[in-house]
Amino acid sequence: MISLEKNGNKIILTVSDNGVGIDERIGANQSPGFGLVIIKMLAEQLNGTFTMSKDNGTKSIVQFEIESE
Repeated sequence: MISLEKNGNKIILTVSDNGVGIDERIGANQSPGFGLVIIKMLAEQLNGTFTMSKDNGTKSIVQFEIESE
């Protein structure tokens, strides 16, 4: 599932699945995968955050703020 929400001036992008989940020993901060490196760099460029959790699959969340209109 992919969702994109706007809450005030905050944007929340969530990507989740119901698979076996990421190995807890690896986690978001230790993954050797290039894809996660790119996502973390994108979140950093947006002055946002990237979090990842295992809950009936894997859930990845990128949050960042936008300028209000």
